Amino acid sequence: MELKTYNISVCVSYPPDTDTPGFEHEQITKPIETKLISDAGGLYSPDIVAKHTMIDAMSGKFHSTVGFESWMIRTLCCGMSPITSTLDAVLQVLSMGLFRIVGLIFLRKCDSIIKKCSQEKQLNKKSQ
Repeated sequence: MELKTYNISVCVSYPPDTDTPGFEHEQITKPIETKLISDAGGLYSPDIVAKHTMIDAMSGKFHSTVGFESWMIRTLCCGMSPITSTLDAVLQVLSMGLFRIVGLIFLRKCDSIIKKCSQEKQLNKKSQ
């Protein structure tokens, strides 16, 4: 915000899982818990992610999102972030409570996945 008078802006990107060589390599060592949790978000092409990020950055948006999940996370984490439109502010205010409920459900699902994987690991250790 301090550099606004110099026509310098910042764009914070919330990219989803993106189908890149780095992501493919990450899959080799990624814990099963992380794979199961992140599978729900889907996988996006680098072209789509890059296009959305560039459009948002060039249009002066403070946040850049691709897909519903990253838009929801951005909305939940907006705090003192600047807005780019009145509609943006209204949507944030109206959806914050509902998104918090959705977030709590998601966190519970994550905890369930982690607990199940831990139990499976313990069973595998005992059977060895």
